[in-house]
Amino acid sequence: MIKRIILSIILMVAYQAVFSQEKTAVDYRAINTKLVKIGDSSVVKLSGDVFLFHNGAIISCDSAYRYSEKRIEALGNVIINQNSLFIYGDKVVYNGETDEAKVYSSLIKVVDSTTVMYTRNMRFNTNEKIGYFSGGATVQDGNNLMEAESGTYNTGTKVLVLDTKVAMENEEYVLKTKKLIYNQLEEKAFFNNLTNIWNVKGEYLQSDKGNYDKANKIYNFEKNSYILTKDQECWADSLIYFSNLNEVLLKKDIQLNDTVQRASTFGDYGYFWSKSKDVLMTKNPSMFTYDEVGRDSSFVRADTITVRPFVVRTNVPHLKDNITGPMGVLDSLSGTYDEKVALRDSLSNLVVDDKIGNTSSSVKVVDNLLDSITNKSVKKDIDESNVTTAKLKDIEDKKLIEKETKLKADSVVIDENAIKEVEIPTYIELYNKAELDAMSEKELSVANKLMKRDKKRFDREVRRYKKELRLIKQIVHEEAIADSIANSVVEKQDSVLEITDDIEIENIADSSDMIVRAYGDAKVFKEDMQSIADSLIVETVDSTNTSIGEPVAWNGLNQITAARIRSYVKNGALSRTRMFSNPIVAQFVGTNQYNQMKGDYMDALYENGEMNKLVVTGNSLTRFYRTEIDEETKVEDVVAFITSTSTNMIIDLDSSLVTQIKWIGETETFTYPLDKMVEDTRFVEGFAWFEALRPVKAEVFNRKVRLSVRSEKMKISKPSFGITKEIMSQRSKLIESGTWTDRSDKLKINKEELFQQSRDMRKLQK
Repeated sequence: MIKRIILSIILMVAYQAVFSQEKTAVDYRAINTKLVKIGDSSVVKLSGDVFLFHNGAIISCDSAYRYSEKRIEALGNVIINQNSLFIYGDKVVYNGETDEAKVYSSLIKVVDSTTVMYTRNMRFNTNEKIGYFSGGATVQDGNNLMEAESGTYNTGTKVLVLDTKVAMENEEYVLKTKKLIYNQLEEKAFFNNLTNIWNVKGEYLQSDKGNYDKANKIYNFEKNSYILTKDQECWADSLIYFSNLNEVLLKKDIQLNDTVQRASTFGDYGYFWSKSKDVLMTKNPSMFTYDEVGRDSSFVRADTITVRPFVVRTNVPHLKDNITGPMGVLDSLSGTYDEKVALRDSLSNLVVDDKIGNTSSSVKVVDNLLDSITNKSVKKDIDESNVTTAKLKDIEDKKLIEKETKLKADSVVIDENAIKEVEIPTYIELYNKAELDAMSEKELSVANKLMKRDKKRFDREVRRYKKELRLIKQIVHEEAIADSIANSVVEKQDSVLEITDDIEIENIADSSDMIVRAYGDAKVFKEDMQSIADSLIVETVDSTNTSIGEPVAWNGLNQITAARIRSYVKNGALSRTRMFSNPIVAQFVGTNQYNQMKGDYMDALYENGEMNKLVVTGNSLTRFYRTEIDEETKVEDVVAFITSTSTNMIIDLDSSLVTQIKWIGETETFTYPLDKMVEDTRFVEGFAWFEALRPVKAEVFNRKVRLSVRSEKMKISKPSFGITKEIMSQRSKLIESGTWTDRSDKLKINKEELFQQSRDMRKLQK
């Protein structure tokens, strides 16, 4: 009787404590209660459907010892339940003062809806609704497998914090890091330390801070961001990778390397379409391209730079496919071009015209003329004494010169062997059968593409040689006459040339080819050429650079100006420059002295990166200074000023200096001693000297280049999920030994009835 009274008093006090403002006492319910002696103290032992409840959490067990109103030890088949959370263990020590339950078991299992965790140590705070685990843990949350040495789990916010040796895997990616925060409700993983990610696309991603939004498939990297794909490496301070769109927004200190296109693009704000390989770069953008052996070949900067894979041209003459890509920039370069048109600020409305497909017959003539000059069947040797030297010494005896040159002209015999159609050689494969048989599958695939491309180039050259045979004959005849009568006025010969309007594709585009557009204050630095322009277009399929909008280019001592300048690169070196509309090539000679060459159209040819020949077509003008070395002082002095006009001209240069001029068509020349030169003839119309604007490399490209870390990153191993393997192995052994059960049982009580009893007891206490 006394014991019952004591127990009733204890229960009343307990209920009163539980529902007081402090709520530190732990309430309970059990079938049996009794006092037992443990050491010097008496405690209450609870047995038979024991339930402890505190802060909305319920602890069920086989038996329990109540040491005080704030401290209870639960034993046997323990379950901690709060809302949807269930924690399974063999023993729990609960402290109502700290609201903390410490769980003991060979292996602790935690279940919350679709989340299942196994760990070795855990304590759970019923007030904070947070579980703290250590000793290793593996978590399966839907399709996400996670593991870590330790961490926390907030059952209220559904936020899981994993700490030390963290690994995560799902159908989208595999991840490893030092610490990770995973929000189950938002399906977002957050990290604030070096994190390695391998996604399902075969890409490797790395950052020191960021998150991944699985629901929207968005990577948001905020510090030291890096992406490695099959063909690209990308660095940036921060980036947003829209994985489902294959698009990346890049911010600050960007570097994008493309190993196929052999180009690196830089900027402080950019966008990258990884599927199409389109790049848009702004905020101090620049780029450089390099050749097959990795040498830097060309540096470009502008206000905005775009890079796109080359769009294959159609088979219709003069046209290319007009395809608008994701950037909204039209690829067609075949529309009309107004030389004074201002480039629109909006990239989506920008149409740039190349006009090369609609060139006039005169331009086509000079095209073929250039091809003829480079052909070894054309005689190139010109006796300089028959040109400038004769003029300087015998200018007063013009009749004698005319008589001599007429005799030479009459005696000109065209070497038919030099101009007959060249015997077409047999095509030789790039690789023989033995070499092909020794190749791997991948090497063989590359070799076949190269062979196909080389054969198409060979066939193109054969067609061109056949088509231009008549033109070559005509040019050889005109050049031979020009060499003989360079000092006289010659009437232009009338000739009818069959010029086709068909424009053949000069090359076959492949995955390595691209179109680079540099908009606004474009600058280019190359060892053999530097240039400035409003805008620049680079097409690697034809190895051409086109400068638009008041362009100026420099090669050695030569300055080139025109409304549009188009340069051709061969084997990594400058091979030809074409100048459209009011082209002028000039060289500095001395103070206020400049050699100048002008025409309707102009083409420059290069050897070893140095201009060695100019072909001027239509209304050709020259202004140049003749120099001689003084025998006494050994100093080169300017001795005369020469002006000339002609229909067409071929000008040879050596070290950027004019060595000889070959006139074709109606020609007029004048030579003046320096003290008698006519001032009005000193400069051709439109000439200006822009040497102060010539860019240096540091002005065009000042970025710190990151070296490739591809091989290093590829060596980083994916997580092996060692913690998960150890825990699951332990789980199997415990189950087999019968010492532990993988439980999933629920509480054998109606929660609402239990909490209603608590409320009733509170009213009774009041």
